[in-house]
Amino acid sequence: MKSDEIAKLAGVSRSTVSRVLNHYTNVPEATRVKVQNVIDQYGYTPNQAARALAGTANDIIELVIADIDSTRDSSLFRGASSPYFLETIYFMINAAKEKGLMVLVNVITNPKDFNKIRVNFQTKMIKAGIIIGFPYGNSDVTNWVASGYNVIAVDNFTRDEISIHNAKAINSDNFEGGKMATSYLISKGHKKIGFIEGDSRLSAIERKNGYLSAMNEAGYPIMPNTMIKANYNEEMAYTETKKLLKSADITALFCSNDIMAMGAIKAIEEEGLRVPEDISIVGFDNHDFSKFIKHKITSVYIDLEEVAKKCVDSVFEEPPFIKFCIPKISEGTSTKAI
Repeated sequence: MKSDEIAKLAGVSRSTVSRVLNHYTNVPEATRVKVQNVIDQYGYTPNQAARALAGTANDIIELVIADIDSTRDSSLFRGASSPYFLETIYFMINAAKEKGLMVLVNVITNPKDFNKIRVNFQTKMIKAGIIIGFPYGNSDVTNWVASGYNVIAVDNFTRDEISIHNAKAINSDNFEGGKMATSYLISKGHKKIGFIEGDSRLSAIERKNGYLSAMNEAGYPIMPNTMIKANYNEEMAYTETKKLLKSADITALFCSNDIMAMGAIKAIEEEGLRVPEDISIVGFDNHDFSKFIKHKITSVYIDLEEVAKKCVDSVFEEPPFIKFCIPKISEGTSTKAI
């Protein structure tokens, strides 16, 4: 069956069928459903080879992940193999499948890898790209967006930068998440709250700013040596927490992700202290590491399924725009009121 036959059966033009097949947003929902029903009834599948020869992109979205920790060999979880990215891939594939799209996953370990992605766009192999996990201000990401390719950036641009770069962005509200985690500890009576910072990604910067905002609003000073950086790395968090415990007096610790919280808990317990009796811990991402440690970490998180759905649902919208996913908190056994 050809597209013109689908058009005849649905009572629409051939161009309308084409817009439905290519997931354009300017098709009335009733029309889209009518065309899709005919397609489903007759089992129509576009000839991908013919579409490629005709210069039409396949129904493929490329998910581009930065493996910025690929040179590290000292962490249980690193780069694209972290639970965060594994869950992201899973939800992206499911969200795309619901739209009749496929996902090609590409892990970037070298800036030269961007050239391969450009080729995928130029040869019409892919229809859109979703990029995630890159350091804030990364020039390759900025240049890629500026090139006019159909790309959505996840946690790469601030609200003020969207119009400047004519970008499309889906952001987790990491500032509010950092503030929520810190405010939760404050509500438990904690004033001496330490902080473990992530790396150079926008998520790390905004979680830190949220921590500082909550402490400032509560009128609590940042004590010397209570802020450390561990680059979202478990063993670095372990080492830096050991140093923190020797030089600072804290009753609670906010870790920018759960992986670092694991390292911090290990360091705290090796120093003869207890979680949460002596030091309360709040993480970020809400991963269940109870098989590695005896605690269910209290954690702020962004629903990754929501992030994936917003990316896929918005990928064919016109720029510029930014959409936010709101954080939540999952209470575990790693915090205590004082």
